[in-house]
Amino acid sequence: MNYILPLFFLIILILALSYLIIKKNLNSKKTGTDTTKPIEIKEQQDLYNFFKHKLQDFEYDIVAKEKEILDKENKYKKILDSFISGIYISTPEYKIEYLNNSMIQEIGYDATGSSCYEAIYKKNKKCEWCIFDKLKKNEDIIYEHYNSEKDKYYQIKNSLLENGNNLSIHHDITSLKKSEKKLITSEMQFRDLFDFSPLPMLIHSNGKIVIANNATVRFFETTDITKIVGRPVIDFIHPEQVEKVKQNLNKVYSKGWQYGTIIHKLITVKSNIKFAEVTGFLTSYENCPAIHIVLNDVTEKQQTEQALKESEEKYKKLINDSSIGIGIFKDTKIYFANTALQKMFGFNNYDSFIKNPISNYLTNESRLLLQKRIDNNKNGLPVESTTVFKIIRKDGQIRNLKIRASNIILNNEKLRHVTFIDITERLKAEEELKNSEAELIKTNSQKDKFFSILAHDLKNPFNTLLGFTELLHLNHNKYNAEKRHKFISLIYDNAKNIHNLLENLLLWSRNQRNRINYKPKQINLYNLIQENFRLFTPAANEKNIKLLNFVKKDIEAFADYNMIDTVLRNLLSNAIKFTSQKGKITVKSELINQPEEMIKISVEDTGIGITKENLPKLFSISDNFTTEGTENEKGTGLGLILCKEFIEKHKGKIWVESSIDKGSSFIITLNKHQ
Repeated sequence: MNYILPLFFLIILILALSYLIIKKNLNSKKTGTDTTKPIEIKEQQDLYNFFKHKLQDFEYDIVAKEKEILDKENKYKKILDSFISGIYISTPEYKIEYLNNSMIQEIGYDATGSSCYEAIYKKNKKCEWCIFDKLKKNEDIIYEHYNSEKDKYYQIKNSLLENGNNLSIHHDITSLKKSEKKLITSEMQFRDLFDFSPLPMLIHSNGKIVIANNATVRFFETTDITKIVGRPVIDFIHPEQVEKVKQNLNKVYSKGWQYGTIIHKLITVKSNIKFAEVTGFLTSYENCPAIHIVLNDVTEKQQTEQALKESEEKYKKLINDSSIGIGIFKDTKIYFANTALQKMFGFNNYDSFIKNPISNYLTNESRLLLQKRIDNNKNGLPVESTTVFKIIRKDGQIRNLKIRASNIILNNEKLRHVTFIDITERLKAEEELKNSEAELIKTNSQKDKFFSILAHDLKNPFNTLLGFTELLHLNHNKYNAEKRHKFISLIYDNAKNIHNLLENLLLWSRNQRNRINYKPKQINLYNLIQENFRLFTPAANEKNIKLLNFVKKDIEAFADYNMIDTVLRNLLSNAIKFTSQKGKITVKSELINQPEEMIKISVEDTGIGITKENLPKLFSISDNFTTEGTENEKGTGLGLILCKEFIEKHKGKIWVESSIDKGSSFIITLNKHQ
């Protein structure tokens, strides 16, 4: 403490003075000249008494100082204990010296003497975000931290104390963060509805446009929103209607009048004229009155009406611009065909298309069907309004066209008006849907069979469990310790097998429902395999099996860490199970191109191998194939099915190569990069 050093020097001073006085007296006696006088002895005695009193005074000061410090310390602790925020003080070695009541309640116990990363963050080493080494005197570092274990957010303030310790204040801001998230989500949802609305929408306030959605940007023929936002709305009104629009805007602002369904003539950024039905209502923006305006683009409608009024040529243009094929026919002769119909048949030139009768472009079957329809129409017999023809395009492709025909009179001549819609892709989609439905029925059937097998696999170990537990229950005292131990071992093995089966079943079920998050990133495969080796070392040691990792230390794959960890864990578990005493399991890697860069990982064992007839069953859900290991270890039958589904989710492959009594090699491929 602070008083020890002065005390030490005071004692040294007293001893030095005493030594000099004694030495002087001794020298006087040796020379036979005792110069000491009574008054000198008295002076020495006075000097001794002086230092003695000074030392006593100093000791009293020290005791008083200690009490003062202790009182202050207790006072400060009471203040800190009254804080809602958690507070702790740790040494540069990360040891906790003090915690207030809130921090103790947060942790659950008094962690004084423990390391901060163990007690607070449940880690076995310094936290990767620790800022202790960055702390400087008279400076505070404030940051936010999310504790995933507790699902809590904290604002943390760290300060460096005079003695080099770290003062850390933890303020729980979970409710604030969650409220912020809800607010942000709500704002984002509203913004999405606004931005992605197919109708142009904008907000007008203080005489200017303050917000405009994407449809508005497109409507005014620009890609730069700054050419709209910030400008007066009047800038986009045709001069003919400016005064009328100003009056309407004033009515909305002053009287809350709804600005509704008025067709306006507007000017785009490119100075083109467009027509829109305008609807508006009073709202607010940044605590100021505003008008929410919705535009319904009726430009095409206006232009079409005008075109229909102007000439028949514009009417033909509208027909030609249609995506539906439109034609007028007399028997099989083409009287008129729009552009879409020509393109359906593979022609770019109108004259080339109409020089042949339509029957020349039909398959034999459709040609007969067309002739039958023509004959029925001539004879007044019923004719189906719609049917499907197969046509042969100019380039030889066969397409399916759905046609709809009706009689019209043109220039006093009876003709047929026919519309054509290419449904080739739709029919293909329907066929794919049928195939998909058949595949779904097959999959469901396989799953039904799988669950039937699974129920059987669960029933057997449960029967064993019930049988042995019943024997122990009824005859516990009759069996000796060895027999009871044998029964308990069998019960344990069966329970462990059921647990593994249910664990894999749960994983498989979650994957089927897409409930497992797929979050790929760059992962180091060598380190992942080493972690699994550490997990399986005890099991391998029991059978004297060597585990060899020949994967390159710097090799990485773009994959989901948890899924690939599950795959490797299953493959290594199987390899140990089917490898005999003193065997060997080797994991290797290889870089391949097919056509993208892929990583091939192989898990090779020197086990009993798999017969050719059983190889197809390994990854089949309907077979649920499982066998006992070299020392009667049980399997679940689900592990390899999980592996296959996880690898396919990565767009990789998994397969097995095996020879009886020589061993097996399970191989997977993964993408090296995203």
